[in-house]
Amino acid sequence: MTESTPSPCCRSVPWIGYLFFLVVLAGIFVLGVMLASVMERRAESVQRGMIFEIKPAETDAAAWGRNFPRQYDSWKRTQDITFITKHGGARHRDYLRATPEYMVLFAGFGFAKEYNQARGHWYSIEDVLNSHRINENTAATCWHCKSPDVPRLIGEMGIEAFSAKKLHELKDEVTNSVSCYDCHDETTLALRSLRPAVLEGFKSFGKDMDELTHQEKRSAVCSQCHSTYHFSDTGLVTFPWSKGLSAENVEEYYQETDASDWTHPISKVRMIKTRHPDY
Repeated sequence: MTESTPSPCCRSVPWIGYLFFLVVLAGIFVLGVMLASVMERRAESVQRGMIFEIKPAETDAAAWGRNFPRQYDSWKRTQDITFITKHGGARHRDYLRATPEYMVLFAGFGFAKEYNQARGHWYSIEDVLNSHRINENTAATCWHCKSPDVPRLIGEMGIEAFSAKKLHELKDEVTNSVSCYDCHDETTLALRSLRPAVLEGFKSFGKDMDELTHQEKRSAVCSQCHSTYHFSDTGLVTFPWSKGLSAENVEEYYQETDASDWTHPISKVRMIKTRHPDY
């Protein structure tokens, strides 16, 4: 009787063993990297607890940076205005030059004078002061989203007194561009907002910002500036949220309140300028 030859399906396949070994090795490497990252973050946390020194109402980002160097470095990188992305990036873009029709669309309103792409947080004060839309009659409310000094001033003066000022009256008081104090409590580091407009905005549709989950607050702190708004009859920044947060809800709000930003000089139609409604 002749010895039978093993069928192909029964032959050993050495490369499978090698592949399994490499997969296991890669998994061990990834776990090691993750463990090292966790230990590094824990060490940073302990270190912060030992050197954590931020004085009350500290609006200078550099003072926060002494305790949180990685976050401070990330904030400083908003100086970079050279990169280009699918949606524009940080480079300078003149919307009026790119789309001249905007000068007709926004006729009679400040955006017909100048409409540039917003730059990073680093430039929030510089870009306001250099804007052609600003004049001697511009209200201080235009500082509202531009600096952590604003919550401090509102706390000291009250929202009505702050809003009654002119922008240039407070330019020596508003010196720090958007940074840590805008979103974090300097004692607990908890996410929070001190700007009345966003707090009232949440209350208008039955929400309390303090009761939001941590994950919800991560977006909510951005909403204090990255939301559309209008000025009330008394000049206060007002978020059109009482009907909800969708575009349809905001449209319903404007239809019901009959609020507008300006009357178009050509069409005589009362107009709304939707401002960065990211949230």
